[in-house]
Amino acid sequence: VGRMLGEVAHLAERQAAAAAAAAAAKKVVATKKAAPAPAPAKKTAPAPVPAPAAATPAEPSLKEQMRQAKIDFGLNGKEVGNGRYLLSGNMLRSTSGKSQIYNAYKTDSDGLPTGPRLTVKLSSNFDRLEQESRNYDKVTGGLFSGAFVKKVEYLPDSQGKGVAGAALVLESGNRNLKDVMSARQNQGLT
Repeated sequence: VGRMLGEVAHLAERQAAAAAAAAAAKKVVATKKAAPAPAPAKKTAPAPVPAPAAATPAEPSLKEQMRQAKIDFGLNGKEVGNGRYLLSGNMLRSTSGKSQIYNAYKTDSDGLPTGPRLTVKLSSNFDRLEQESRNYDKVTGGLFSGAFVKKVEYLPDSQGKGVAGAALVLESGNRNLKDVMSARQNQGLT
């Protein structure tokens, strides 16, 4: 029995020594392990792109501006003086029936209407319209200065689109002279 006890003790010692050796080996292996690879550099999010500054509304294209002008000014697609004046509204006949009268607007460098409303009188009776132009030249100066609308331009050839004949371009008055005379019971202006 003593011998068995000695063997058991010896076996226990060997097991304890083996366990101690295994533990020591683990320590050595643990210290010899390669250090873990450094973590890959964190990918940073790209720098935020600043939002565009509050955009000012883009100016409408020339085509869009012309479309809006046709609506706002009642343009009818006819023009006089190689595009210097754009006609608007419906044509009226003069009391003699020989002339056509339109409202019009002078154009800017882009061909858009600008300035106050004008009146354009068109006629195929060149001599008569030229005489009327000379009459405007006479009455807009001297004693009657400021009493009549001013002549803007006389065009012996209307150089128009959609119209023909001579053209007399005038300021637009507030009232028709015949209506004024009728209201004054045909009494003169002086």
